[in-house]
Amino acid sequence: MRFACNPLHQHLKTMKTTAKLIAMIVLLGAGTWLMTMKAQAHEGIPVQVFYHELSPYGSWIDNPDYGYVWVPDVAPGFHPYSTSGYWAYTEFGWTWVSYYPWGWAPFHYGRWYYDHWYGWVWVPGREWGPGWVSWSHCDGYYGWAPLSPGFRFSLTFNVNFYIPVHHWVYVPARHFGRHDINRYYMHRNENERLYRQSTFIENTGRDDQTNTRYFKGPEVREVRKTTGQDFKPVEVRNNDRPGQEVRNGRMEVYRPKIERNTITDNRTRTTERIKPSSDYNRKSETPVRNTREIKEQKKRTHSNGENDRSGR
Repeated sequence: MRFACNPLHQHLKTMKTTAKLIAMIVLLGAGTWLMTMKAQAHEGIPVQVFYHELSPYGSWIDNPDYGYVWVPDVAPGFHPYSTSGYWAYTEFGWTWVSYYPWGWAPFHYGRWYYDHWYGWVWVPGREWGPGWVSWSHCDGYYGWAPLSPGFRFSLTFNVNFYIPVHHWVYVPARHFGRHDINRYYMHRNENERLYRQSTFIENTGRDDQTNTRYFKGPEVREVRKTTGQDFKPVEVRNNDRPGQEVRNGRMEVYRPKIERNTITDNRTRTTERIKPSSDYNRKSETPVRNTREIKEQKKRTHSNGENDRSGR
């Protein structure tokens, strides 16, 4: 005996099938969107990401040579790759781990230079590296110093480049790799002596994905021998949001690929310089200021300070 198909039952069955298809389409669409967003997070990011993320932590200055450069809002005595951080051994060599919330950018992209008005100033760059510094060693000490904006790796690499003596940081080799390494820095009065006795560490690495060259720092086997510590490589993993953190033997860091046509070539002055995007809302951020404004402000502050001292 055959029973006639209930029209209502058939209608409900059709609706369920349609709902399942719609749900599958939505999930597939969401998955595609998430994959696209993740891909964009690490490739083809405009240089303005630096401006957006760093504005709350410092001031952007229009420099005639490099375009917009960044001056961090830090305490006196700040020194790149020295203050508030340490060196961790990773697959890329010795990698700077910063405790600053903005450390993912200025210590892994671009270059630093020292200005007598502003202190240390950061010039944005396109290539990610473990730490853009030069390395040296002498009997019982390791040293490093920030690379200047004019330095670039090339096939005809020449180690005979000059870095001012006071830009170097030295530490006894037995304390290298410590998380509290700042407690063991040598006094700057010792820089001249250590600088004359030091030898450049020409130990370079290359990121195969980006074809980027960088200095890796001391050989880990030498550091292990000197310190008696077993430094196992920390795995570097990409993070989808700005920041840097080391935990459970892994370093999660935001290191997007910056669009090639949005960074100034530091070897020559060009009109294509970094600048804030025109549609960026600066109301809640630190405003961009030019060099003249900051210099005049520092002059006034210095003058007031002299008047206060003279009145005592």
